[in-house]
Amino acid sequence: MGHRLLAWSLWPLGIAVPTSVVVVAGGADPNSLVRAMGLTSIACILVLVWLEHVRPYRPDWSMRGDREIWRDIGHFVLYTTIGGNMAQIVFLYGFASLLSHLGLASGLGIWPVNSPVVVQVLTVVLLGDMLEYWYHRLAHTVPWLWPLHAVHHTPVRLHTLKGPRHHLCYFLGRGLIVWVPLLLVGVPPGLVLWQFVAVVLTGALAHANIAFRIPAFVHRIFVTPEFHRLHHSIDAKQGNSNYATVFPIWDMLFGTHTDPMLAEAREMGIAQDPIPRKFLSELLSPVTFYRLVRNRPHTI
Repeated sequence: MGHRLLAWSLWPLGIAVPTSVVVVAGGADPNSLVRAMGLTSIACILVLVWLEHVRPYRPDWSMRGDREIWRDIGHFVLYTTIGGNMAQIVFLYGFASLLSHLGLASGLGIWPVNSPVVVQVLTVVLLGDMLEYWYHRLAHTVPWLWPLHAVHHTPVRLHTLKGPRHHLCYFLGRGLIVWVPLLLVGVPPGLVLWQFVAVVLTGALAHANIAFRIPAFVHRIFVTPEFHRLHHSIDAKQGNSNYATVFPIWDMLFGTHTDPMLAEAREMGIAQDPIPRKFLSELLSPVTFYRLVRNRPHTI
């Protein structure tokens, strides 16, 4: 009975506890939001790594024996520090200052600035998630964006450390496609960060190699590991679906939804992945990607 209760409790606790910590910290002091999210994320990752050892979804996806772990950590550090800080400087400070200089500090003036902060945060998370969906979808379909995102899809096993494995320049794309529109409609720069907070809080769990037990209806309300694993599938039909990062409603509305109750992802990765398994090669891959594609060995 205790094991069953634990299995059903892990996912909701994994969402509720970190979210509560970040919301309380960010609500008490908005300037501490980024720091609170960073510390909470690290603590969450450590707990998830332990749970993956205790209750693995697939033992063959274990971190033990995964030769990519140090590269995963390297991308995580560069993505969250250099990429994240550059995006904040360029867009939340630079672009926001430009709008202010042009007399457009409130953007188009359609944002409900007089609404309670809770309403504004929930609205920015919802609107931002729709924009994140389109950014993610475009990253798979636009030729010059795909190399920025491909590093995230190269792993053939999924576990917690694969979630933040992104190329550092991917953050700049988020600034351009997600944050700029939010600023243009008048979202205060400090509130824009809540969009990324929501991505981080769901993303850690979405990649975890843990045998969660989640009610079927939840997969249609929030992005879950079962939902997101399909997106990492090497199968093109599954891989080109389930782009949502927080709310699956966007996949349902825009015709890219694959029901995790009716399908299962078996193999992960990119078919005929051309990127060499070296850290520097992965960092340079947005520039060298299509040369690597042309030069890769052809299989019959």
